[in-house]
Amino acid sequence: MDFSKLTEYMDSIEKLYHVPGCDCSVYYKHREVYRHSAGYGDYAKSRPVSDDDLCWMYSCSKVACMAAVMRLAEEGKLRLDDPVGKFLPGIDRMKVREGLSLVPLQVTPVIEDLMTMSAGFNYNGLLYAPNDPDVWPDFKRLIREKGQSASTRELVNELFREPLDFQPRSHFLYSMCHDVLAAVIEEITGERFADYMKAAIAQPLGMKDFGYHLRPEDKDRLAAQYVFDPVSREFSGAGSANPAIITENYDSAGGGIVTRVSDYVLLADALANDGIGANGTKILSRESIDNMRKDRMTGARAADFWKMAKYGYGYGLGVMTLVDQAAAPLVPLGTFGWDGASGAYLSADVENHIAIFYAQHVFGYADTYTVIHPKVRDLVYEALAGEL
Repeated sequence: MDFSKLTEYMDSIEKLYHVPGCDCSVYYKHREVYRHSAGYGDYAKSRPVSDDDLCWMYSCSKVACMAAVMRLAEEGKLRLDDPVGKFLPGIDRMKVREGLSLVPLQVTPVIEDLMTMSAGFNYNGLLYAPNDPDVWPDFKRLIREKGQSASTRELVNELFREPLDFQPRSHFLYSMCHDVLAAVIEEITGERFADYMKAAIAQPLGMKDFGYHLRPEDKDRLAAQYVFDPVSREFSGAGSANPAIITENYDSAGGGIVTRVSDYVLLADALANDGIGANGTKILSRESIDNMRKDRMTGARAADFWKMAKYGYGYGLGVMTLVDQAAAPLVPLGTFGWDGASGAYLSADVENHIAIFYAQHVFGYADTYTVIHPKVRDLVYEALAGEL
C-alpha cells in the first residue's frame, strides 16, 4: 500500500483550496491502514489538527440515522412501508402545495419516503429563511414560547402544520425528512433520540466521542469552523454554531452529530463489513446494508437528485450509491455514503471492505464535494489497488 499520493494531496489542500485543516482515516478489512491530517485546528493557526479535535458532521449525521432505522426494522419495531402516521399521527393532517393552492394529502407517507427524501418536506425555515417569521411560523412560535426546552417531538409536531411541497413519492427534495425520523425513533423506543443513538450505534461500535450537542467542557476541542463566501471567495471564522442545533432539547438526526474522525470512521467500517464493527460487534445485517445502498431514484425523483451534482451516484435509503462506473473506475458499483455541510465525507465499500472518512470544517464550500471528496476517494483506491 502506497498512500504517498494521498498524503501529498492532503498536504496541498490548504494551498490549492485554502481549506485551513483536514483529516482522513481509511480502514481496510477492519484495520486502519491510513491516517493523516494537515493544517490547523484553531483560528490562530497555532495548533495542528489533532485526533482530539471534534467536528460537526452536519448532514453526514444522516448515515447514522439510517443505520438506526434499519436496526429497528431488523428488530421488527417498524417496517419501511409503515405509514408515518402510525407513529406520528399529526402528519395525517398535512396539506400539500399545488400551485397557489393547498390540497389534501392524497398519498400516505411511509417510513421509506422519509429515508429517501421523498415525503415532501423542505429545509426552508432552517436553512433558507431562518429569520423570516412567515416561514414555519408555528415551529418558530414554539421556540419563542418554550425556548431551549422545546424538544424534537414537539418541534416536529409543529412542522406538521406546514404544507408539504409535493405529494409523497412524486419528487426528491433534500429536507427535514430525517429529523422527522428522529421523532419516529423516539416514539418507537420511548427514549430521547440522542440517547438511543448512543446506546444502539455509538457505544456498540466503540465510539468514545459522539453526541448531538457540544458539551461546554468540549468547546475548546471543537475544530475551528469557517464559512466560505462564494462571491468574495474568502474564508472567515464562523464560530462554533450549528444551525441544525435548534434548541438544547432538540436532537437533529439530519445534522446534529459532533464527533472525532477516529470515532465516525468506525461507523463507516461497520457498514463496509456486513454491519460488523472493528471490535466485532454487529449492528446490522448485510441484507439491511444492501437495502440501504439500493438506488431508489427514477423519473422525476432521479432528475431532482441529479441537481445535487453527486456525479455518478444515485440515492438509496439516505445515502448516495455509485451507479455509474465511468465516474469512479476503481470503485465498485454500490459503494455508498454521504457528506456534510462543513466537509465531512463517509464512504463504505462492501465488496472490498474499504471505509473512508474525511473531515474538514468549512461551511458551504462547493469545491469540497465536486473536487476534494472524489479526489480523496480515488487516491485511496489507487493506493489499495495492489490489495484488491
